[in-house]
Amino acid sequence: MRRLWATIALLAVFGATSAAQTVNVDAPLVFESQPTREDLTAAIPLRAREARQEGRVLLCCFVRPTGVLTCATVAEAPEGLGYGEAARDVARTIRLSRPSAAAWLRRNGGPMRIPLEFSGLRNAVPAPAYVSEPLCGTRAANALTVTEAVAPQ
Repeated sequence: MRRLWATIALLAVFGATSAAQTVNVDAPLVFESQPTREDLTAAIPLRAREARQEGRVLLCCFVRPTGVLTCATVAEAPEGLGYGEAARDVARTIRLSRPSAAAWLRRNGGPMRIPLEFSGLRNAVPAPAYVSEPLCGTRAANALTVTEAVAPQ
């Protein structure tokens, strides 16, 4: 019995090692799901709709091996209209493929910056700039902005 468990443990270790070695860190990221322009327009908060104010949000997201993102709002403009919460709700629909998640974690290991633009209202005021330069985790992570995650389809 002890030998069986030792064999299973060795297979688990060597299986995980060989799988990790085959990750192509240079491949473009593949998103299994991402919001469309219509999704972002539909997610505009009621307060912002009433004010006819478009918005933008920068999320700092941690990538899980499953491709699920856990995000926090690091900047929203304008503030106080609910765009941060709307962006986090939209981010729950973004999924990386497992190979892309593994590649991101191996290549970067840190958070992913995801900018979201909420637009599409008629006669609306365009989203203003952020009050200050938003930061996301580490200095290296601030250079890693994934814009293709929210490219309109």
